[in-house]
Amino acid sequence: MYFIIRYLRRRQEQFRHNVSHSLIHSIIRSTLLLTVLFVVHSGFMMHYENLSLGDSIWLTFTTATTVGYGDISATTTQGRLATIFLIYLGAIFVLAKVVGDYFDYRLEVRNKKANG
Repeated sequence: MYFIIRYLRRRQEQFRHNVSHSLIHSIIRSTLLLTVLFVVHSGFMMHYENLSLGDSIWLTFTTATTVGYGDISATTTQGRLATIFLIYLGAIFVLAKVVGDYFDYRLEVRNKKANG
């Protein structure tokens, strides 16, 4: 009986470690994808909208975080399409996933500390 309990506890520890490990990898992958989307969108804004690097990054971040101050916006059809596909359909979803995975990771760490 003792060996069964010991085996189950060891499996539980491995499961917790794997969950934590996979959450970290998910956060890293999502953050890299988000970075690529931001870089591509900023490049498109520089090309299609003739914005400076700073303005294109500003537009990308304010759009992705759904703040959208309105001081700079896409005016060309190509710029608007790039914003729709890259930011609205991609980056906002990935940003939400990164934040959700981070909170899951923090909860997992908190549970590990609480359980010893």
